[in-house]
Amino acid sequence: MKSMKTTLFLSLLAGTLLSSSGQGSSVATRARFRAVREKINLLGEILEQIEQVADMAAHRELKDTLTAGRRTSHRIRQQPSKLIIYKDVLTGEDMFTNRNKITVRDDRFYEVECKTVKMSFDVDDSFIGGNRNAEVEDGGKSEPGKIGCDIVVASKLESASLIHTEGDYRGYLKKYTKNMLKYLQKNKPGRVEGFKAAAQAWAQLVLPDNFKNWKFFTGEDDQYDMEGMVPLLRVREDGGTPYMLFIKDGLVEETY
Repeated sequence: MKSMKTTLFLSLLAGTLLSSSGQGSSVATRARFRAVREKINLLGEILEQIEQVADMAAHRELKDTLTAGRRTSHRIRQQPSKLIIYKDVLTGEDMFTNRNKITVRDDRFYEVECKTVKMSFDVDDSFIGGNRNAEVEDGGKSEPGKIGCDIVVASKLESASLIHTEGDYRGYLKKYTKNMLKYLQKNKPGRVEGFKAAAQAWAQLVLPDNFKNWKFFTGEDDQYDMEGMVPLLRVREDGGTPYMLFIKDGLVEETY
């Protein structure tokens, strides 16, 4: 800024000298110099103010750019970049993906939150984990349809049609535990004891008091053999959000 003032001063001084050469007294010349100096100071102050405004604008622009970048980065981190499919280790059936909210409970279970989807065709509630009729909820304004869990639909899970009573479930769980222990002893012996504890806790979630509160599902091609996991589905106590439970040791991750 000082160099700009100097340039202005010299330019105005040269102009003044040329215009005043051969004219007037030295007193008049000094008066012109003072007037020039005052003009230069005034112009310098104006230029400084302009520079300050420009600096502030540039700072705000840089700040906005950085803030937008952080927001974009945050959104990217929230959205999984790769698809992970969780499959049954015994049957290879798809169970769920990382597109749903997943919570690990006690390092034993995956609690996976469902997103509700509407099925426009007539289908039994039990096949999609549904428990409400959209036509009833909105006073009949929309087309009839079932509201169900997106995990059931996306992974093509089937209702465990062979489980009707607590005895049926006990028989299945005994067979599944045996199959899983055999698998772990061969492939992950360090997880045998952990799975035993998980299986016991799993049984207590269902039996004997909560059997009627759960819905049971199987993989698409495991409905009648039930060799693999039978995940559980229920609606939270608030009556709104459905979720599913899966045994952690019974799953393997595949990344795409």
